[in-house]
Amino acid sequence: MTYNYEINPCQACITRYGIDDINSLNSCCVETAGAFAGQSSTNALVGTQAGGNCDECLRASKAALGRSDCDFRLTKAPIWSQTPHFFPDLMAETGDKNRAYMECQSKCESVVYPEECKLACWTDGLAVVSSPIQQKIKETYTAPEKRNGKKRFVWPYSWKVTWIVLIIVLIVAGLVGCLTALC
Repeated sequence: MTYNYEINPCQACITRYGIDDINSLNSCCVETAGAFAGQSSTNALVGTQAGGNCDECLRASKAALGRSDCDFRLTKAPIWSQTPHFFPDLMAETGDKNRAYMECQSKCESVVYPEECKLACWTDGLAVVSSPIQQKIKETYTAPEKRNGKKRFVWPYSWKVTWIVLIIVLIVAGLVGCLTALC
């Protein structure tokens, strides 16, 4: 996808996660860059401005954590997103960051996971850095996980599934153990 503005997916993801959770930062950066590339493959990011931005920013974040390639090998995360990214297409269509953000938010109302979709709108919106109305983004956007002054942690979908599967396995293992003890 061609766009006439600069994107910085890594900076948007640092705003969302910070650098301490470098694996979530990596996943977020690749997913956001993929959304702007119109692809769900990390291979599509090779040689792109957004892919290079992720590589450089993750390298710098790793160094800031005191890690190097010798003790921490960080590769591009796969894109597992089940959340639609409406913002990049709306931004290309409208050319107006605030309008694209508002339309993105309203489109998210009709999807299966509206809060995750709205968070993707917010992150994608922050990734656009050289738009004529860039300063308004910081004034207008509020992170979906920070409402009413309270910080709300938004679990990624993959973590939810992992915990549900783990709990089911533990319950089944406990029931098998109890039945075995009764026999």
